[in-house]
This record gives sequence, C-alpha cells and structure tokens, in this order.
Amino acid sequence: MNTIDKIKVMQAEVDGKDIEWVSIGYDSWTPFAGVWNWGSYYYRIKPEAVVMTVYEIEQILGYKIKVVL
Repeated sequence: MNTIDKIKVMQAEVDGKDIEWVSIGYDSWTPFAGVWNWGSYYYRIKPEAVVMTVYEIEQILGYKIKVVL
C-alpha cells in the first residue's frame, strides 16, 4: 500500500468504520485490534455486505441455484 492508501484506512478508523487486518501472505481477514504494523500486516476498510436477489446471483454464476430453507 502507498501512503495515501494507508491514510485512507487510518482515517476510516478515526471516522468509526470497521477495519480489518491480515498477515502478509495470508488471506484470512480479522477485525482490527487497534495497533498499526504496516510492515507485517495489510489493512483494509471492512467491505459492506451486498444485498442481491437470487436472480442476480444466478446471473453472476451463470446457472440456477436452489434455495433451501
């Protein structure tokens, strides 16, 4: 990440947004613990959930899905 991207993540944390971190080389994001260590971790603003209909999901997947309740 460049300095501008780091500032955006840190400002988002100041603004109350949820931040996540992951160890470099891994892909399991964890809620931010309040300590910055840019040399060992990547940080991001937690992505917001996307609301989609079953039809929209099927269009992305390219096939029909069955929803079981």
